[in-house]
This record gives sequence, C-alpha cells and structure tokens, in this order.
Amino acid sequence: MENEIGVTRRFHMPAPLKHFLKFALGGGAIWVLIHSGALDPALVAHAFVAHPWLCLAAFLTYLLAVLVPAWLRWLLLIRQAGLKADPFRVFSLQMIGVFFNSLIPGGTGGDFIKGYYLFKEHGAEEKALALTSIAMDRLIGLYGLLCVAMAMTWANFGLWKDSAPLRVNSIFYAGVFLTYTAVIAFFFSPWSRFFLEHPRLHRAPGGGFLRSLSDSLLVYRRRPWGLLAPLGLGIVVDCGLILLYYFSARALGLALPLAVQGFVVPTLTMINGIPISPSGLGVGEAAGAVIYRNLGVTQGGEVLALVHICILVTSLFGAPFYFLFRIRSKSGSATP
Repeated sequence: MENEIGVTRRFHMPAPLKHFLKFALGGGAIWVLIHSGALDPALVAHAFVAHPWLCLAAFLTYLLAVLVPAWLRWLLLIRQAGLKADPFRVFSLQMIGVFFNSLIPGGTGGDFIKGYYLFKEHGAEEKALALTSIAMDRLIGLYGLLCVAMAMTWANFGLWKDSAPLRVNSIFYAGVFLTYTAVIAFFFSPWSRFFLEHPRLHRAPGGGFLRSLSDSLLVYRRRPWGLLAPLGLGIVVDCGLILLYYFSARALGLALPLAVQGFVVPTLTMINGIPISPSGLGVGEAAGAVIYRNLGVTQGGEVLALVHICILVTSLFGAPFYFLFRIRSKSGSATP
C-alpha cells in the first residue's frame, strides 16, 4: 500500500492479534497431535492419578532447581554490573517474568516484561546496564545449556553413534557449541574493543544509547572470572530441567536414564524457547514425539505435555508478584 507521496507503508499486525494467532497455533498443534494419536490426554491424566508423588517431585524440581538458581544467576549479573539489587525485588521481577512466559508466546517473553520494569527503575546512566544484565543472563544460560549438551553427548556416545537422527543432533550440539565458544573468545580478546568502541557505532542513529550499551558490555568484559559463578548456576538450572523431564517420564512409566534425558533435553529446551507458541506449547509436544521416537519411546508427546503442565502451573506463582507490583505502583510505591 502506498500513500499520496508514494511511500510504501508496511503492515504491522496488532500485538493482541499476533499473540492470539500464536496461542491458536499451539492449540491447533495439540489438536493435531491428539487426533493423530501422537498425544494421548488419558495417559497424561493417568500419570497424575497413578504417580502423584512423581508429579509433585517434578513441580518442586522446577521451582527449586530451575527458578531459584535462575534468580540467583540474574542477581549476580546485576550486581556485577554495579547496579543496586535488592534480592527480593530481583526475585519478584524474576517471578513476574516467569508469569508472563506463560502468556507471551515463546520461552523468553517474560524477559521483555521484567526488562521493562528494570529499565524504568534505573536512571539514564544505568538503563543500558539493566538491559545488558538480562541479555547476559540469557547468553550465559544458553552457553551453560550447550556445555551440558556437549557433556551428555560424550556420555551417550554409544547411544548416537549408530543412529543417523541422533548423530545429527550431536553434530548440531558440537557446531553451535564451537561457534558460541569462538564468539565468547573473541568478546574477551583485545580485538573486540575495536568494534565495541568504534566511533562509527557512536555516530549512528541512537548512537548515545549504543555507546552506553557497548560500555555496559565492557563492564562484563573487564571481569570475566565473575561470570563463572553465573555460568555454574546456569548449569544447575539445566540439570534441574533434566530432572524435570526425568520425573515426568517416570510418572508415565518410562525408565529412561538421566544421562539419556540429558542428551535430548537441551534440544527440547531450545525448541520450547522459539517464540511460536506460549512456552512452546504444542510445538514442544510435536518435537518431543519425534525426538523420543528415535530413542524407541512412543510417549514423547506425553512427556512434554507433563513438562508444560508443570511449567505453566508453576508460572502462576508469579501472578501475585505482578498484581502486588501493580497495586503498589498505583499507590506511588514501585517496590513490592
């Protein structure tokens, strides 16, 4: 479409419509899986009835071994950036982000929400550092996931060496891990300063913000050893996810070893994080059905359904933090 002076106008889909379509996509994927026989809701319901303690173990694992270490990881990164960080305030923002992850398609939607609040609560000189702490949290979390993936690839050599699909999965892990490691090595090398502090970067549109953003990256670059503790917590988070899948599978009567779960969980975690549907709902079940089938398991969709139920229900714990924040914001106090 062109206006009167011939300038093409781009169509922008309204955000509510975009989110509705992604919810519909996730729901449609689940409908297809159920009617194709790849997902049996009765098996999922039976898991809660027959093995309630395993389901409870899955919930507690996600809460204590995933959400709590993730909160501590972000808290350490905020403090390393030199920002004031009240632990409870950071935890409340973390839980608000978890809550919105179940409402906004993809596993990273909550980052935008908690980033928005963190951005508002800091002065002009600290805003870039606040946003960079969230970006670093995600980047370190992904690298920790890749480290776990490589360790599990080595531990499961006998599992994938004679299976073409699983071998492709191993090659994918290795390729992404090596590329990511090379990028990290470059970031901490002397050459990265040339790009981060290049004058053209600062003269570009929005150069002031780009300069503050590059300066905030240099804060982390100057203290690389301080990133080891957040990386360790990221690995704890990934181990917690492996336990979550393990307990979910056990509730369905599947006795897959932890090491085998550790081999497939990184791939499923990355798929769930793709912003296609809320928390990867539907898409994750489809991926789980395919990936677990290569292990000789026909209930992969059900495993992912239990995992998603656990994540979505646990994310509701973030609702009180959000509504308390809204109430206090209207009363003039932004801190829960």
